[in-house]
Amino acid sequence: MEEIKTALKALKNGKAPGIDQISAEMLKVDIERTSLELKRILDIIWAKEIVPTQWTKGLICKIPKKGNLQECGNLRGVTLLPLASKVL
Repeated sequence: MEEIKTALKALKNGKAPGIDQISAEMLKVDIERTSLELKRILDIIWAKEIVPTQWTKGLICKIPKKGNLQECGNLRGVTLLPLASKVL
């Protein structure tokens, strides 16, 4: 349980949420409750050896670099993953 709390506290605030739209700030509002719920979910994941499909999907966003943005080489991809999956 302490590992889950530590992982939750380590999530950076102000970052874009994943496709589930759950931000780090939302998970940190009540760390006790969140860690209990995540522990319950993680116990099921370990027992069944199945990760929820929603945790394996991300949203790829293009971030501009310097130069002509019409060229693919001047863009980089960033994948926004659900924060709960990062605790796993």
